[in-house]
Amino acid sequence: MGAVGTPGEYGVESRGGWTQAQFNFKRRWQVNLGYGIEVPNASQLPVGNPWRNQTYMGNVIFKLTPNVLFAWNTAGCLPTTATSPLPTSAVIM
Repeated sequence: MGAVGTPGEYGVESRGGWTQAQFNFKRRWQVNLGYGIEVPNASQLPVGNPWRNQTYMGNVIFKLTPNVLFAWNTAGCLPTTATSPLPTSAVIM
């Protein structure tokens, strides 16, 4: 893959991953947790763009009956933005 000329012209190389877990407590309670991270190649990003994105989620579910569930959910994103050009050591290859 060649170098990116204009940011966003051909996309940005990145890598990352995610994980999730489910816990069942007793018969009616369930907890789900998840986390993901994406780290784009910082040398291909203009200053001010997020160079690392982290997302998280969680929920708690109460099963009143097999067909009636009550759930509380939360999710968020934690972007890290570069305010100046990143040094070569910060570039992910």
